[in-house]
Amino acid sequence: MVEYFAPGFFIRVRNAKIGEDVKECPRCQITFHMDDRERCLYCNTILQSSDEDKTDLTKPVNSGFLGIAAAQSVIQKVVDDHGIKNLTRLQFIVSSYFRTRTLHFTYAFCRNDFLMGPVFRRRMIQPFNITSALMLPWVVFNLFDSVFCRFLYTRYCHKCGWKFYKVQNNNEHHHEECEYNREYKNLIEAILRGSIMWEEATFKRLGLMKKNAGRRSAYWELCEKKVFFSGALDIACIWFSICLWTLLIIGISFPYIIKAVYMLEV
Repeated sequence: MVEYFAPGFFIRVRNAKIGEDVKECPRCQITFHMDDRERCLYCNTILQSSDEDKTDLTKPVNSGFLGIAAAQSVIQKVVDDHGIKNLTRLQFIVSSYFRTRTLHFTYAFCRNDFLMGPVFRRRMIQPFNITSALMLPWVVFNLFDSVFCRFLYTRYCHKCGWKFYKVQNNNEHHHEECEYNREYKNLIEAILRGSIMWEEATFKRLGLMKKNAGRRSAYWELCEKKVFFSGALDIACIWFSICLWTLLIIGISFPYIIKAVYMLEV
């Protein structure tokens, strides 16, 4: 029996019974306990009916994210298959769960990770890599936002484990934001541990209760995929970067081309 507490809510979840009708991914060998899930969270393979939970989460490895232990037989296998490492590995796992890999989603994930913990663990919100050349607008935004966060988020909340600036009358972390941060952190931890297979229905139920009560829910906000907006933003960002690089290359090489043509004519 597992119990979940949240301000205004109390949920008790019974563990899966032996012989319960569950679904299994034939590729990852992961068992899911949510009735309406049709595809695997990590490889998108269609699930098959099963009467036994065969998921093995007994081989923990350090995921490098808040000291969380991920499952060697499940999460690490997916990571190794795709050659993903470090922060990019975490982005890949979480993005696989929410079925999106847009620039907006990955930047938001990096920003939340940047705000976790009492100190800033890296210089920039989103570390630079080779793909940064194709998302120049995000690079500029990343620079300004990183400086902004360092100057604004100067306090630390021991309840949720996040840096913050928004306070209540008693000069403590704003209650709703603190609750949202705890839900987000628990959700990410469950995804990286692999325990989301059992806790998914609970997050969904608790998030729906918060949503109906007019409160923010990290689960439902992450599940709301703004496909058109994010996709259009990604395309515009990439094309802007390509055009800018093209103009830059032409601007640098054009004088040399003119000089070479002139020398050929002479």
